[in-house]
Amino acid sequence: MSKTLPEYGLHHVGYVVEDLQDALAVMKANLGEIEYQIYDFKPTKAWCYEEPVTDYALKIAMISLKENGSCIELIQPVSEGLHRDLLADREGINHICFAVTGDYDQWRHHYFKAGAQFIFESETEDDVVGYRRCFYVKDTSNNIVEIKETPYFRS
Repeated sequence: MSKTLPEYGLHHVGYVVEDLQDALAVMKANLGEIEYQIYDFKPTKAWCYEEPVTDYALKIAMISLKENGSCIELIQPVSEGLHRDLLADREGINHICFAVTGDYDQWRHHYFKAGAQFIFESETEDDVVGYRRCFYVKDTSNNIVEIKETPYFRS
């Protein structure tokens, strides 16, 4: 690994919400004018506790915090299944995320060797954003960390 996670900087903090529009209204009331993008997340492939998950869907609002380049992610589960239970099981902050460039496989191996519990992984590819992967691990203190690969277009 060429960098430590703090050197990448915090990409986002994720919250699970029941209603995305209600959560955005609260964020606007608390933060003032905010910039955000809403999108549907439907990965090409997904695994929850290493079991394949089909028809996985989330509605996400990514709020940009311009001052430091990090974001707040609001996640509304759309599809049913174990992954929904996993998301709903955590109140408040669900996870913190670091976006890595070029070191994704090394970080995955790092957490695997450390005995972290892999709770969710996905691969997604589209013509707009490109190819990207992410994994969520639970550390020994029950914190969830997401490692997100910076998107790129494959040849």
